[in-house]
Amino acid sequence: TDDGYVYSIAKKKTSTTQGGSSSYYPSYDYDNDKYVPQPNDKKDISEFPFTDGASDFWGYDGIAYCWQNNIMNGMTGTTFEPETSLSRAMLVTMLYRLAGSPEVVTTENEWYSAARAWAMNNTISDGTNMNDEITREQLATMLSRYAAKQGVDTSISADLTVFTDAEGISDWAYTSVSWAVRSGLMNGMGDGTLSPSSGATRAQVAAIFMRAADIIK
Repeated sequence: TDDGYVYSIAKKKTSTTQGGSSSYYPSYDYDNDKYVPQPNDKKDISEFPFTDGASDFWGYDGIAYCWQNNIMNGMTGTTFEPETSLSRAMLVTMLYRLAGSPEVVTTENEWYSAARAWAMNNTISDGTNMNDEITREQLATMLSRYAAKQGVDTSISADLTVFTDAEGISDWAYTSVSWAVRSGLMNGMGDGTLSPSSGATRAQVAAIFMRAADIIK
């Protein structure tokens, strides 16, 4: 689809009610005739479709986790594009799906409109520059805001002066980056830097979301 995500039709299930059995499609938006992925509709890993994120790829575990839990899907039916930069729109969509895709009201008609409105309503993002590449410090900030909404203590901190480019972290992001490093969600780049203003790939963010599963319930 033009939103960069591939949607699939929900599998039909049978529900037993007092009046007998009835069939329904979980997480299906009948009004708009589309399937809305939900974290509870976990996919079968044996159906993993991506040829560029297979088990021999370093980021496979994170990609598989996000795909199974409907947090991320492919850019096409068979490609994940792990080295493609993640956009701000993609990140708010991932967080929105992680939250269960709650109902929101929006008059916009972009593929990310519901996620953007939800993120703005919950002060997770200001909703600007949705098509821009997400930076590592923006990623840490949105993650920490979401985690705080989930009751996670985001006041824990790390000594960021161990990174040679710590002075490059924006003031507004410093506390969030410190939390992300202390929590093990964000690591250095291997050369002594943290690269706060650099972008993050889809595979890198998938790995972070997998690690976050043990922290953000």
